[in-house]
Order: sequence, then C-alpha cells, then structure tokens
Amino acid sequence: ASTTHATTEDDSLSLEYGRIERHHAPSDPIIDVAPDAIANGEVRIWISRDYIDTLSIGTIFPEPERVVVEPDRVVYVFAAGEAAGEPLTIMIKHEHDGYWQQQGELGLVDGASLAFTQFILP
Repeated sequence: ASTTHATTEDDSLSLEYGRIERHHAPSDPIIDVAPDAIANGEVRIWISRDYIDTLSIGTIFPEPERVVVEPDRVVYVFAAGEAAGEPLTIMIKHEHDGYWQQQGELGLVDGASLAFTQFILP
C-alpha cells in the first residue's frame, strides 16, 4: 500500500517508489525509461541534488557509464544500445539519511521531468 508511481506527462519516464519508508532501511525505486527517450544508444537521467544529498547510494543497476555532478542535479548516463525498442529499467538501491518529508525530482536531460514526495520514518 505504500508503493506508488509517478509518470511524466509524455510517458517517457516513470518511477515506482515507496511513499513511506524508514530511515536507513534499504530502498530500491525503479525507473523505467521509454524506448523513445533513448538517444544515440544512451539514456541520460538526472536527480535533484536536494534529494540525492539525503541518500546513501548503494548499487545502481545497470551501472551507469558515467556520473556528472552539477550544482543542482546529478546526471547518470546509461548505455542502452542493447535495449533498442524496449524500455530501459534502472534500479537505484539506497538508504535514506534524512527524516520526515523528502521531496525529489528526476528527469531526462533535455526532456520531461517528474516530482515526488516521500515520508521517512525513524
């Protein structure tokens, strides 16, 4: 009951995540990127720095080709050549370092974005 979904208006990106989670408990949200959003064999997604700075990132699957840290966001670049014609599914295993209400945003570089809110319990 605590799992929910957020999707961009153009359906290019969707996020399945826990609406209510626990501090320092494992979490593994799932990001799905539509085939139309794959450009030149790669996917570039970003996550807001305000949100990502409240996390301890464990593993990311598939592993990103590179990570670019910008002032207001972190960009993850994934190879998607083998996924042509199919959605790319990304899982970011992490733990929350913060408490209470956490707001985040993620999106495609030069594309649509979505906002989400989580409540982190002690």
